[in-house]
Amino acid sequence: MKEDLFQYMNPNQNTHLLQLSLKEKKQLFHLLKNYQLEFRPQLSLPQEVTFGVEIEFGCPLSEISQAYRNIQEGLNQIASTWRLEEEVSNYGLEVTSDILSDQLKDWKQLKQVCELISKYGNETALSGAHVHVGTHLLQNQEQCYLFVKLLTAYENMLYRFGYGEYYGAKNRLWYAQPMREDWESFLYDTNRSKDMWELATRVALRTEQSVNLKSFFGDYTQQQLNNTTEFRFPNGTLNPIIWQNNINVFTKMMLYIQNGFVNQELLDARIEKNHQLKSIVLKNTQKKNSFPMEFENIEEYEKINLEQALEFSDLIFDNNLDKLYFLRQYIKDGKTSKKKFKKIKNLTR
Repeated sequence: MKEDLFQYMNPNQNTHLLQLSLKEKKQLFHLLKNYQLEFRPQLSLPQEVTFGVEIEFGCPLSEISQAYRNIQEGLNQIASTWRLEEEVSNYGLEVTSDILSDQLKDWKQLKQVCELISKYGNETALSGAHVHVGTHLLQNQEQCYLFVKLLTAYENMLYRFGYGEYYGAKNRLWYAQPMREDWESFLYDTNRSKDMWELATRVALRTEQSVNLKSFFGDYTQQQLNNTTEFRFPNGTLNPIIWQNNINVFTKMMLYIQNGFVNQELLDARIEKNHQLKSIVLKNTQKKNSFPMEFENIEEYEKINLEQALEFSDLIFDNNLDKLYFLRQYIKDGKTSKKKFKKIKNLTR
């Protein structure tokens, strides 16, 4: 099926997906549902891009002490600068990486660590897969502001992508709360000042939000330890292919802002469309005498919006391979499920 998809769409070109005909979009959708993602040796990221991961996972309580010893021994051999510690929110353990970059040795290390953890731990409904990207990619306040606008425009879609191999969010949204409403109210506040401290205060309300922007409070333009933007919403995973795909999308988002050619009109239009959609959903739920949509239920964030996904792909990526990888993980098998902790099949090989 890989050959069929690549014959249909050359991975090295940059096809404008929104301009495809309806028939072509249906064909792409059909081929994507059977395409399996593979681990890539590199992602062609610029040298200045740095990132890190926090791999949360669970262990049976009776085995956690032995698992800790075994994993620590393994880390000492393959990734001695990575840290292992208890994770209270997950009732398990967490491995935190060193600062990584787009090098084969770092990707191999990530893969080996995931394989090591898989021997003694498992993904749970409370596990998270936090990705840290160096905030120094954003070089001024305007870029920070535009990054928040980008997040606001596509947060609902990014959550479904971030579910990885699962259909929906697990039971951990308390630790990664959606922020679209708060960010939208700030972006269109006519009294918004141009002070960076106010921007940080308004968009980094708490650590436990979808994307932790606390680095905006500091010297965010400098490449230094702990100066990171933390993407907190992805489901926990021990699959290195999902980790790599998450990292690629999040770094490419920041690089899009950095390049200085941001389509603000498109972002504003997308935010308005999302706002109108939410108003319709709320109206319909109230007609049914049910509770208004709560973000803890997050039904809206689990639905597929193909137009929005194609729009995002054209905006962020400059090659079809990146677009196809993003779309495959976002579309999954084209379905949704009421079972939150249900894995789809054959997403990766």
